[in-house]
Formats: sequence, structure tokens, C-alpha cells
Amino acid sequence: APRIVELDRETLAVLAQIARTNRAGLHLLLDFGDNEDEARQALRVLRHYRLTGMCFVGRPDPSLTYFLSEGQAPSGAMSREDCIPFDPERIEVKSVNGRWKITDGSHWLFDFGSSEQEARSALALIKRYGFTHTCYIGRPQASMTYLRQ
Repeated sequence: APRIVELDRETLAVLAQIARTNRAGLHLLLDFGDNEDEARQALRVLRHYRLTGMCFVGRPDPSLTYFLSEGQAPSGAMSREDCIPFDPERIEVKSVNGRWKITDGSHWLFDFGSSEQEARSALALIKRYGFTHTCYIGRPQASMTYLRQ
């Protein structure tokens, strides 16, 4: 079962403080290093979608992190989002060069390394919540990735 960390007002206040003071992010949740712009963008995302849960597939080093709003997938677009759409009806788990991935046709979306179980759990969660977009804050090395409808 995925692990869920609740995002309450206190957690959001800490993230807001991180964005204001340009300090490193919360080690257990998000880490933006000294990138204040990405920390502020993450805070806008958390508030816009009213995200209340941060969920993990695999621990202690999660292979997939996703967020929920009152137990539901965040939905709708936000201005200036960096998102890539995918078709939840076409995605599947495949072994590619010895690594388990979730793919959409020939394009792979997520890499689970040697863990087929985590890949299959993630696929079930993506379909369960109806996610259709992978979104990024900061690229190519995203400091935060989230899924939405």
C-alpha cells in the first residue's frame, strides 16, 4: 500500500517560509536546494490544487511520488504548468533493457529499476485516480514532479 503524508496548513506554512527565506526544502518531503523560484512554484501548485496528501510508491527511496486533494486526483490546468499528457488507457508495465517502466507506446513515463511490483502498483494507482498528465517543476532535473487529471 502507498504511504501518504498529510499536507496540512502547518506543512504549507513551512513550505511558504522555505520559499520566502531561500533555504533548503523539507528533507522528507521536497528539497529545492537554493532555488527560490522552484520552491515558490511548488507552493503555488500545492495551493492551486489544494493538495492534502503526498503519496509514495516504494520507500525509503520512492520510485514514484504523487499528490492527492482530499483523496482525489488534482484536476484541471494551472497557468505556466510544464506538463506532458499521456493516455491512461494505453499505458502499461514493460521491462526495457532489464528495467521496469511504465510506457505509453514506445515512450516511457516512469522508471522503477528492478522493481516490477512497484511498477505494477504505480500503474494501478495511475488508473485508479485517472491521472492523465505528468507535470514538472524545474527541468531537466525536476525538483518536484506531480500527476494530475
